[in-house]
Amino acid sequence: MTTTEATLPHRGRTPFLVPTLTKQSWSFMIGSALFAVGTLVGMIDPSNANLTNLLCFIGAWFFTAAGLMQLILSGKSVVPVDYAPGMMFRAVWLAAAIQSFGTIMFNVSTSAALTAHTVHDEQKLVWNPAAGGSVAFLISATFVYVAYYRDNGNLRGANQSDWWAAHINMIGCIAFGVSAVGAFVLSSGATKNADLANWGTLIGAICFFLASAISLPQLGWNRRTAISATSKFPFFIRINPCPHRPGADADTTERMCNAYVHTSSLARRQRIGHHRAKHGFSHGFAHKPVEVPARHRTQ
Repeated sequence: MTTTEATLPHRGRTPFLVPTLTKQSWSFMIGSALFAVGTLVGMIDPSNANLTNLLCFIGAWFFTAAGLMQLILSGKSVVPVDYAPGMMFRAVWLAAAIQSFGTIMFNVSTSAALTAHTVHDEQKLVWNPAAGGSVAFLISATFVYVAYYRDNGNLRGANQSDWWAAHINMIGCIAFGVSAVGAFVLSSGATKNADLANWGTLIGAICFFLASAISLPQLGWNRRTAISATSKFPFFIRINPCPHRPGADADTTERMCNAYVHTSSLARRQRIGHHRAKHGFSHGFAHKPVEVPARHRTQ
């Protein structure tokens, strides 16, 4: 029995309300699909605005659920560092927290869109929160790159699913930002540029769907490369080789991969810490060198 298997909890499937990377990914995918379908409905028949608003309203709740799971799975908010003030925010946690805030802003916006009947309401309760959520997504996507760089030492990795997810996610965030600009509500009540708003939302939703889909642990290309549970929406930050047990079900595979990632992450942090101590290198979002417990050392 390997070290990873020995430390793996021997239990059945994860309880429904317990966050997992799979649940996070599927929640983002469902929310993105609802946004995309709702936008297409509005583009094909603008008179169906109520259906568009309803689909986006439901989709926003899936976004919020995924954002909350992502924040929980991101782990501790700070880590100790060897310089003042002694603690530093983790980039992966900042990415998750800021994006979670953005999903709540979309909740406010899509909820108000169902009931707004005046230009003032559309400007203050629909457009303002939507614009704020779009900005939050852009800031979050930037921290994804920071976290990726902190883990890998560079921004290369075209053969890794988390590298693709980070870039696709950024494209989606930019598209949502463009959509917010086009959706600005004029004093007449008209939208500044409906085509820009619709296409931006559609492209953004498709990108978010893809960024989550390619990172599902159960998919073939992730069977041997498990994404850490401390990842961002997806916005998935860390990827490591993962042992695969032939015949294992999807739930067992995910637990094995997450346990393995935890083990290899500790070893990586120790190596990075020794390198920095030797070369005098440190900056924000740093990890303090840690001693790897004997039970986590790879054989």
